[in-house]
Amino acid sequence: MNHSKSTTVLYSLSLYQIFSIIEKQQNVDLNVWAIQKWNDDFLGWNPYLYGMINTTILPFDAIWLPDTYLYNSVVMNREETERYINVVVTTNYWKGEKGAEVKFMYPALYRTSCLLDIRFFPYDQQACKLTISSWTSSKSDINYEPEYEYVNMDNFLPNEEWVVVSFTVSIKKAKSFPQQNHLFRDHSSFLLLQILLFQISTVASSSRFFFASWRCDSI
Repeated sequence: MNHSKSTTVLYSLSLYQIFSIIEKQQNVDLNVWAIQKWNDDFLGWNPYLYGMINTTILPFDAIWLPDTYLYNSVVMNREETERYINVVVTTNYWKGEKGAEVKFMYPALYRTSCLLDIRFFPYDQQACKLTISSWTSSKSDINYEPEYEYVNMDNFLPNEEWVVVSFTVSIKKAKSFPQQNHLFRDHSSFLLLQILLFQISTVASSSRFFFASWRCDSI
């Protein structure tokens, strides 16, 4: 195992529903499904020795997981936002490589902060972001990369007030992250998910809905 090589985590997201956009509190509530993929050098096996089993399912707390965190989450308790279940592990034996690929899928209910501009209500457009990265590890340890350039919306439930114009994923790099008068996480990399929303409701409302790095407009 090469300890000088970082672990690459591929991240993808599916948006299922926008619950609400709360303008007074500058929050957005989203229903999403997250997928993380990476290679674990310690989980590989020879299928010939195990009944030709190529893929298996393991409890999420039985293996190493990256400490992926939503930086602009309003809810600090992870148990209130993400529902961890199991991981799917596939051996790399047939690729001629060591280890196995880990696929970690879980549903999440995110409440994120977003600077909402309502000066042009009810014809406003909002752009909000989700900032995702490791909380403790630097890029030299965990390197996050988007698996796709866009968030999957194949199963998205349309919202009566907002239309999702776009929902993209990009990488943002930072040399350090300040906290409590000192610096840590040198050469960090963040996944930036941006959603663009367009409002279609002409009736005044006390709340609206959006997600991660995204943007909306109103008609």
